[in-house]
Amino acid sequence: MPDRLKDTPQKREAILKAANLLSGDMSWRVYQDFTAYQEQFALDARQRFRYLHRAADGGNNDARYELAQQLRAGRVELGEDSVLRPVDTAPIQASLEYARHLLERAAGTGYRPAAKMLRDTPERDWQAATARRFSLRGTAAALPVKTGTWWEGWWKWMLAVAVLRLIAALFGHH
Repeated sequence: MPDRLKDTPQKREAILKAANLLSGDMSWRVYQDFTAYQEQFALDARQRFRYLHRAADGGNNDARYELAQQLRAGRVELGEDSVLRPVDTAPIQASLEYARHLLERAAGTGYRPAAKMLRDTPERDWQAATARRFSLRGTAAALPVKTGTWWEGWWKWMLAVAVLRLIAALFGHH
């Protein structure tokens, strides 16, 4: 997300305020860069799921897709109080139904990954008794949320260029 390059503590404060006013897109930004927000505002780790849920409810299709994957994988479940809780179990029926609902909402707006997931998921995987636990391996949801920016590794590129120039100079290719 290129906007993270410009995120200052003041900007994060404004984004968090908007997220707390139920902005779906700002909630998604808090979820994606949660470590920075957690450090700055002393947020509890479980609040990360609250921002994911707000983002999905707020209409952010990336969040809907992410949350659906997490629900199908049994990583979170939606409690009776409509609060997401981290778990590590087979998905319950309410979670599967909510995941399907989220994917249908996203697909209804033309979000292709959601439509593909709906199309490729057999009916048995929407029933808790027969569902295979969705694997997050190799998906964006399984990867840690990146809090760094591309320029934090600039020195590696500069070192590579310097080494190449040194090699060229040693072999007389200026």
